[in-house]
Amino acid sequence: MSNAVAFMALWILFLGASCNAQVVASEFSKVDLSTTAAIHSRAVALARTLSKDFSKLSARAASLIVSRLEDHLSRKEAIQFWTGFTAKTERTSAPINISTNSSGRRLLQTTTSLPDGIYRISYAGAGPCQGKFLNYKRYDNKSPAKVNLAPFSSKNPVLWQVKNVPGKSQQITLTAINRASCCLQRLGYARPRTCSSTQVDLGTRLNGLRWKFNGISGQSNVYGLSAAIRTESCRGSKYLGRLAPTAANSARCEYPRNTITLASMRSSESILWRFISMAPPPPPPSPPPSPPPPSPPPPTPSSTPPANGFPSPPPPKTSNSPPPPIPPSPPPLPLPPPLTRKNYNQALELSWRFYRAQRAGDIPSNYPLSWITTSMTTDLVQPGWYDAGDTLKLNFPLGGTVSFLSWGLVDYKNEYDNVGYLSSSRDILRPAVEYLANSYTGNRTYVGQISQPSVDHQFWGRPSQYPIDSLPRVPYIWSQNTTTQADLLGSVAAALASASMVYRDVDRSFADTLKSKAIEIFQWGTESEGLYSRVYPGPASVYPSTDWADDMVWAAAWLFRVTGDTNYLNYAINYWNRGSPNPYSCWDSKWAPAAAMLVSLADTGTAVPGIDTYRAWLNSNFLRAWLQPDGFWSIKRTPRGMVYPTWSKWGNLRYATTAGMVAAMHAKTNPDAAQKAAELAFARSQLDYALGAATGRSFVVGYWSVAPQQAHHAGSSCPNMPQPCDWEQFRVNAPNPQLLAGALVGGPEGEKVNFNDPDNSYVDLRNNYNGNEPACDYNAGFATSLIAVLANI
Repeated sequence: MSNAVAFMALWILFLGASCNAQVVASEFSKVDLSTTAAIHSRAVALARTLSKDFSKLSARAASLIVSRLEDHLSRKEAIQFWTGFTAKTERTSAPINISTNSSGRRLLQTTTSLPDGIYRISYAGAGPCQGKFLNYKRYDNKSPAKVNLAPFSSKNPVLWQVKNVPGKSQQITLTAINRASCCLQRLGYARPRTCSSTQVDLGTRLNGLRWKFNGISGQSNVYGLSAAIRTESCRGSKYLGRLAPTAANSARCEYPRNTITLASMRSSESILWRFISMAPPPPPPSPPPSPPPPSPPPPTPSSTPPANGFPSPPPPKTSNSPPPPIPPSPPPLPLPPPLTRKNYNQALELSWRFYRAQRAGDIPSNYPLSWITTSMTTDLVQPGWYDAGDTLKLNFPLGGTVSFLSWGLVDYKNEYDNVGYLSSSRDILRPAVEYLANSYTGNRTYVGQISQPSVDHQFWGRPSQYPIDSLPRVPYIWSQNTTTQADLLGSVAAALASASMVYRDVDRSFADTLKSKAIEIFQWGTESEGLYSRVYPGPASVYPSTDWADDMVWAAAWLFRVTGDTNYLNYAINYWNRGSPNPYSCWDSKWAPAAAMLVSLADTGTAVPGIDTYRAWLNSNFLRAWLQPDGFWSIKRTPRGMVYPTWSKWGNLRYATTAGMVAAMHAKTNPDAAQKAAELAFARSQLDYALGAATGRSFVVGYWSVAPQQAHHAGSSCPNMPQPCDWEQFRVNAPNPQLLAGALVGGPEGEKVNFNDPDNSYVDLRNNYNGNEPACDYNAGFATSLIAVLANI
């Protein structure tokens, strides 16, 4: 069994033992199935302590698992693995209870009998396995109706033949293939849409993607349209590309037996459709040569990106004209002049201005952004920043954001003062710091999150017009009773400790309060080791933590700097030795920032326990991976110069610029002149890429003539009052009416989307949250890298 499959099995072991069925499916859908030998070995050790009872896995989990396996294995391999894995828990005629989704989505409403056809089960809950019926709850939660099932086929474990469905009005969680005579139809979130023989509306997926087909030709059959990608050969075309069936060819765009025109080319999961009454297909073009497979990535925080996508609007109407030829790659954009100190200064000011647009709570009448108004004043904790393009308040990633920004303000205080942004940056940062501090009420009680994605992402519009009555903003509280939250507490303790150093010269009382809360929260963390996301796995799945020790190391380093107490340095090396460091600096991985800070302390005369460990890891892992990006730790450089982990397609510029931050901050005290120069050159190269110097396209809103116009950000997509703003505004294909100045978007999605030209994998559309959504943590590493580079030119 390959590493990928073995690790996937171990992950299911873990989830099946600790979560209910919906959580299993939700968590598994975000797991990256590839792994390094070191992570795989660690997973083996972990699995030995977990239950091996797979009975809690539902048919929804099975469906998602097979779909997920197909990203890495052939269909045959995927089915062989799954059928072998579930042989003792799945039966030929096993029924599955279908429960309604609390968010009201993925519900099929019928007022007539469902036609015979093949159906794919979605959102199945765990239930008894007796009889030969598919049980489903009615929408009014009265006694369930029954659907006869044809014999279960081990060759296709996720498909069921449904017959004789009662014709009463009901809502069930099935994603269906309607076997109508005139069209194909996905029966999705609400009532079925009407369609004609030349138009097929495939509905929306939970992550906000919609497909519309036109002029279909081909043979009547069932097709798995799996993971369409934008590769060099099919990027920008109107043909549906289908992934090759083997892992080795997983990035190759092939053409199916039929030709399909479509309005979008974005998908990441299998959806099955029945094609009815089709004409013979035209000869397909020759597929491009297959690239070599990328290096297998470890299962890191970045392989489980935040679930902060939104439902998508309907696609534009398509015509009946023949499909156009595949267009060539677009010509390169003109490059800006070489960047100077003036450019970095402008970018730094913009990077902080973005956070003004994220402010929640009461807004002063003289606020610099007229389109930002008072919002969410009924939240349990005030004021705060909204996480990204939504209105979630998420303390775990916000802790990393605040500590990264504070790092620059503390270590480069004089440079901030020289460029004139010290006072304004403190003012902008303060609402986020106050929110993190106000969330701790003492007595081992912490409000770690307000609202959750499944609720918040039903809304698109101005935060001030959020419908609090219909979409309540629930606060999620961690306490002594929840027992595992060291990652959350460590992240917050580091934020408060670092912020206390930012404000101690201007507001000593506030700084002392932050310091005392940081000390108390850290101590609580030492007594509640474990992952915060295990407490509320659904709500916290938007930023699920993968380790807690890195946050405690990071917090301990800051608390030493604040207090001078060397006991914190002992805590740091203890937690370091208990974790599994990785070089992907972000909201979920503080290993590299912590190592860089501790090495810098040693380089300036502090006796740091474990310094040889930190220094060796920093040189042989972090700096080796990012400064020599040849695939070590799966980190590579694109042809135009973006350095990123190749397993990621979400927020890649966040990884690049935050790694640049770590390198530049370490360079400040690095006695090795050659290495210092290389670190600063790397940091500057990633800033230059983000600002458009390498591609002619800036990825910072408001910087350079070619910059993001349709950032995935609800508030900035709204016109001026009193014009309405809702999902209709999301559908408008035009620049955002409000300038979200300084927002760093995710950027190119890399070789997972366009293997041959990873620099050309960015799309400036509002529904592209992978590459076109900003977030608080993106700008944090970006801003601190900017101030560090400014100080050295």
